[in-house]
Amino acid sequence: MLGIILWYFSQNALTAVILVSVTDFLGFIPTFRKSYFKPHEETAKLYMMSVLKLIFSLLALKSFNLTTAIYPASMILTNVSFLVMVFFRRKSLASSYSQRDGIN
Repeated sequence: MLGIILWYFSQNALTAVILVSVTDFLGFIPTFRKSYFKPHEETAKLYMMSVLKLIFSLLALKSFNLTTAIYPASMILTNVSFLVMVFFRRKSLASSYSQRDGIN
């Protein structure tokens, strides 16, 4: 809905897609924050499947241009960044637990 409203007021599809992409990223920030502190509470498979779905959606585009590709590309970037952070934090926490417990 937000995209339609933004498109209506901006009268430019590219501007609306950019604004929706930024809005989606900003909406993802609480998930990043929560998962930074509790990375084991997120299901990484869900985000991996989302990346795969978005890649297929890019490949399926009939008209490949900035307006049609920017949203799925931005979501791929967001999800991949999220996955990298979650795996890094899981590894970091696992090594800190093993050091704390004297496990090598």
